[in-house]
Amino acid sequence: MGGPWPIEWKGKTYQMGRPNPAAIEAIENEIARDAWDEANTLESFAPGALADVRDKLLTRQHRAGGPLFNATFRTSQGGLLQLWSLVRLHHPEFTRAEAAAMNQDIPDQVELALIMANPGFFEQVGVRSKMPHARQETKAAELRERAGKLVEQRN
Repeated sequence: MGGPWPIEWKGKTYQMGRPNPAAIEAIENEIARDAWDEANTLESFAPGALADVRDKLLTRQHRAGGPLFNATFRTSQGGLLQLWSLVRLHHPEFTRAEAAAMNQDIPDQVELALIMANPGFFEQVGVRSKMPHARQETKAAELRERAGKLVEQRN
């Protein structure tokens, strides 16, 4: 497990890359970019929004294990960022908009692909965020079990 896992979409086969530090860093950078863009939008209505986000970014809260990362990672947006980061390892032209469209068009295939990649992805997040190894192993084992059950159901 942990990729690559193919996804057929719009007549093309998309291969997911194996979770690695580059995929995690891409997600961190997108979280930072989104936070900055949102603060820019809010600044005229909420003075200080840019300064607040700047402080959060300077204290690395967008990095794996940080509050901004965790808040995003636990949402549907986090799943889309995960999909985007892993597919673009093999398809650099793949965009976040395409990840959202793919998820909307073929949610079952996307879910299976993400579950299959998740143990390795979670391990990479754990390493980057300095999560205790025992917790990494427990979470990865849970995800492998879920992936196995999902594959059995689909067969």
